[in-house]
Amino acid sequence: MNTLSLRLKESSMESHQNAENSSFIKDLFQGSCSENSYAQYVWALKEIYQALEEALDQHQNHEQVKLVYFPELFRTEPLQKDAQTWAPAEVPETLKAAVAQYVSHIKNLKVKQPHLLVSHAYVRYLGDLSGGQILGRILNSRWSNNPGLNFYKYSFNDFTDRKNQYRAKLDEIGQQLPAHVDEMCDEAVTAFKLNENVFAALH
Repeated sequence: MNTLSLRLKESSMESHQNAENSSFIKDLFQGSCSENSYAQYVWALKEIYQALEEALDQHQNHEQVKLVYFPELFRTEPLQKDAQTWAPAEVPETLKAAVAQYVSHIKNLKVKQPHLLVSHAYVRYLGDLSGGQILGRILNSRWSNNPGLNFYKYSFNDFTDRKNQYRAKLDEIGQQLPAHVDEMCDEAVTAFKLNENVFAALH
Protein backbone atom coordinates (compact mmCIF):
# COMPACT_ATOMS: atom_id res chain seq x y z
CA MET A 1 0.00 0.00 0.00
CA ASN A 2 1.37 3.41 -0.96
CA THR A 3 2.08 5.89 1.81
CA LEU A 4 0.17 9.17 2.06
CA SER A 5 3.22 11.23 1.08
CA LEU A 6 3.67 9.17 -2.08
CA ARG A 7 -0.04 9.22 -2.88
CA LEU A 8 -0.12 13.01 -2.47
CA LYS A 9 2.81 13.41 -4.82
CA GLU A 10 1.49 11.05 -7.48
CA SER A 11 -2.12 12.19 -7.45
CA SER A 12 -1.23 15.88 -7.66
CA MET A 13 1.60 15.57 -10.18
CA GLU A 14 -0.39 16.87 -13.15
CA SER A 15 -1.87 19.83 -11.27
CA HIS A 16 1.57 20.56 -9.81
CA GLN A 17 3.08 20.67 -13.29
CA ASN A 18 0.25 22.89 -14.53
CA ALA A 19 0.96 25.39 -11.76
CA GLU A 20 4.71 25.31 -12.45
CA ASN A 21 4.10 25.88 -16.17
CA SER A 22 2.26 29.16 -15.65
CA SER A 23 3.95 32.04 -17.45
CA PHE A 24 4.52 33.92 -14.19
CA ILE A 25 6.37 31.03 -12.56
CA LYS A 26 8.45 30.54 -15.69
CA ASP A 27 9.37 34.23 -15.61
CA LEU A 28 10.34 33.92 -11.95
CA PHE A 29 12.70 31.01 -12.57
CA GLN A 30 14.16 32.68 -15.65
CA GLY A 31 14.86 35.82 -13.65
CA SER A 32 12.73 37.93 -15.97
CA CYS A 33 9.86 38.78 -13.62
CA SER A 34 9.24 42.53 -13.22
CA GLU A 35 9.63 44.10 -9.80
CA ASN A 36 5.97 45.14 -9.74
CA SER A 37 4.82 41.60 -10.57
CA TYR A 38 7.02 40.25 -7.80
CA ALA A 39 5.56 42.81 -5.39
CA GLN A 40 2.08 41.57 -6.30
CA TYR A 41 3.28 38.00 -5.70
CA VAL A 42 4.54 38.91 -2.23
CA TRP A 43 1.19 40.54 -1.44
CA ALA A 44 -0.66 37.41 -2.56
CA LEU A 45 1.58 35.04 -0.61
CA LYS A 46 1.24 37.13 2.54
CA GLU A 47 -2.55 36.90 2.39
CA ILE A 48 -2.50 33.15 1.70
CA TYR A 49 0.03 32.20 4.36
CA GLN A 50 -1.65 34.36 6.96
CA ALA A 51 -4.93 32.50 6.40
CA LEU A 52 -3.26 29.08 6.35
CA GLU A 53 -1.13 29.68 9.42
CA GLU A 54 -3.99 31.15 11.43
CA ALA A 55 -5.90 27.95 10.64
CA LEU A 56 -2.96 25.74 11.60
CA ASP A 57 -2.46 27.70 14.82
CA GLN A 58 -6.12 27.28 15.72
CA HIS A 59 -5.96 23.52 15.13
CA GLN A 60 -2.43 22.83 16.38
CA ASN A 61 -3.80 20.24 18.82
CA HIS A 62 -5.98 18.54 16.20
CA GLU A 63 -5.16 14.83 15.90
CA GLN A 64 -3.78 15.15 12.35
CA VAL A 65 -2.83 18.81 12.05
CA LYS A 66 -0.53 18.59 15.08
CA LEU A 67 1.69 16.10 13.25
CA VAL A 68 2.57 18.65 10.55
CA TYR A 69 2.49 21.70 12.81
CA PHE A 70 5.98 23.13 12.39
CA PRO A 71 6.02 26.88 13.21
CA GLU A 72 9.63 27.08 12.03
CA LEU A 73 8.28 26.62 8.50
CA PHE A 74 5.73 29.43 8.82
CA ARG A 75 6.16 32.24 6.30
CA THR A 76 3.78 34.99 7.44
CA GLU A 77 6.41 36.90 9.42
CA PRO A 78 9.09 36.78 6.67
CA LEU A 79 6.48 37.87 4.12
CA GLN A 80 5.42 40.79 6.31
CA LYS A 81 9.05 41.90 6.29
CA ASP A 82 9.30 41.42 2.53
CA ALA A 83 6.12 43.44 2.00
CA GLN A 84 7.92 46.46 3.45
CA THR A 85 10.31 46.29 0.49
CA TRP A 86 7.88 45.14 -2.19
CA ALA A 87 4.87 47.43 -2.41
CA PRO A 88 2.87 46.84 -5.61
CA ALA A 89 1.76 49.91 -7.53
CA GLU A 90 -1.65 48.27 -7.62
CA VAL A 91 -3.24 44.88 -7.05
CA PRO A 92 -5.31 43.79 -10.07
CA GLU A 93 -8.91 42.81 -9.40
CA THR A 94 -8.27 39.40 -10.96
CA LEU A 95 -5.50 38.77 -8.44
CA LYS A 96 -7.62 39.98 -5.53
CA ALA A 97 -10.36 37.58 -6.63
CA ALA A 98 -8.00 34.60 -6.97
CA VAL A 99 -6.48 35.25 -3.56
CA ALA A 100 -9.90 35.79 -1.97
CA GLN A 101 -11.07 32.43 -3.35
CA TYR A 102 -7.97 30.69 -1.93
CA VAL A 103 -8.30 32.37 1.48
CA SER A 104 -12.04 31.66 1.64
CA HIS A 105 -11.42 27.99 0.88
CA ILE A 106 -8.88 27.70 3.70
CA LYS A 107 -11.19 29.46 6.15
CA ASN A 108 -13.99 27.08 5.20
CA LEU A 109 -11.76 24.07 5.88
CA LYS A 110 -10.73 25.60 9.20
CA VAL A 111 -14.37 25.49 10.30
CA LYS A 112 -15.67 22.35 8.61
CA GLN A 113 -12.81 19.98 7.67
CA PRO A 114 -9.61 20.86 9.52
CA HIS A 115 -7.95 17.55 8.63
CA LEU A 116 -7.78 18.77 5.01
CA LEU A 117 -5.55 21.67 6.06
CA VAL A 118 -2.82 19.01 6.01
CA SER A 119 -3.04 18.88 2.20
CA HIS A 120 -2.62 22.65 1.89
CA ALA A 121 0.32 22.63 4.29
CA TYR A 122 1.90 19.85 2.23
CA VAL A 123 1.57 21.81 -1.03
CA ARG A 124 2.97 25.05 0.33
CA TYR A 125 5.68 23.97 2.76
CA LEU A 126 7.26 21.11 0.85
CA GLY A 127 7.26 23.39 -2.19
CA ASP A 128 9.00 26.10 -0.17
CA LEU A 129 11.69 23.65 0.96
CA SER A 130 12.25 22.35 -2.59
CA GLY A 131 11.67 24.61 -5.60
CA GLY A 132 11.40 27.59 -3.29
CA GLN A 133 15.05 27.25 -2.34
CA ILE A 134 16.10 27.11 -6.00
CA LEU A 135 14.03 30.21 -6.69
CA GLY A 136 15.55 31.98 -3.70
CA ARG A 137 19.03 31.51 -5.13
CA ILE A 138 17.90 32.80 -8.53
CA LEU A 139 16.33 35.91 -7.03
CA ASN A 140 19.30 36.49 -4.74
CA SER A 141 21.52 36.45 -7.80
CA ARG A 142 19.25 38.89 -9.62
CA TRP A 143 18.50 41.23 -6.71
CA SER A 144 21.64 40.80 -4.62
CA ASN A 145 21.58 42.45 -1.19
CA ASN A 146 17.85 43.07 -1.50
CA PRO A 147 16.35 43.07 2.03
CA GLY A 148 13.02 41.75 0.74
CA LEU A 149 13.88 38.09 0.17
CA ASN A 150 13.21 36.78 3.68
CA PHE A 151 10.59 34.37 2.36
CA TYR A 152 13.37 32.02 1.24
CA LYS A 153 15.38 32.15 4.48
CA TYR A 154 15.05 29.74 7.39
CA SER A 155 16.64 29.21 10.78
CA PHE A 156 18.00 25.86 9.54
CA ASN A 157 19.90 24.47 6.55
CA ASP A 158 19.04 20.76 6.67
CA PHE A 159 16.34 20.96 4.01
CA THR A 160 16.50 17.32 2.95
CA ASP A 161 16.14 16.11 6.54
CA ARG A 162 13.23 18.49 7.09
CA LYS A 163 11.41 17.24 4.01
CA ASN A 164 11.95 13.62 5.04
CA GLN A 165 10.64 14.41 8.51
CA TYR A 166 7.57 16.08 7.01
CA ARG A 167 6.87 13.12 4.72
CA ALA A 168 7.17 10.72 7.65
CA LYS A 169 4.55 12.72 9.55
CA LEU A 170 2.28 12.70 6.50
CA ASP A 171 2.61 8.92 6.39
CA GLU A 172 1.56 8.73 10.04
CA ILE A 173 -1.55 10.72 9.16
CA GLY A 174 -2.27 8.32 6.31
CA GLN A 175 -2.11 5.42 8.76
CA GLN A 176 -4.46 7.23 11.15
CA LEU A 177 -7.02 8.10 8.47
CA PRO A 178 -6.83 5.45 5.72
CA ALA A 179 -10.44 6.13 4.72
CA HIS A 180 -9.61 9.80 4.07
CA VAL A 181 -6.49 9.36 1.94
CA ASP A 182 -8.34 9.84 -1.36
CA GLU A 183 -10.04 12.94 0.02
CA MET A 184 -6.72 14.39 1.14
CA CYS A 185 -5.18 13.70 -2.26
CA ASP A 186 -8.11 15.42 -3.97
CA GLU A 187 -7.60 18.39 -1.67
CA ALA A 188 -3.93 18.64 -2.67
CA VAL A 189 -5.07 18.87 -6.29
CA THR A 190 -7.46 21.64 -5.27
CA ALA A 191 -4.61 23.45 -3.51
CA PHE A 192 -2.46 23.38 -6.64
CA LYS A 193 -5.38 24.64 -8.72
CA LEU A 194 -5.92 27.52 -6.30
CA ASN A 195 -2.23 28.38 -6.63
CA GLU A 196 -2.47 28.12 -10.40
CA ASN A 197 -5.36 30.61 -10.38
CA VAL A 198 -3.22 33.05 -8.42
CA PHE A 199 -0.28 32.62 -10.79
CA ALA A 200 -2.56 33.16 -13.80
CA ALA A 201 -3.58 36.53 -12.36
CA LEU A 202 0.06 37.65 -12.08
CA HIS A 203 1.79 39.21 -15.07
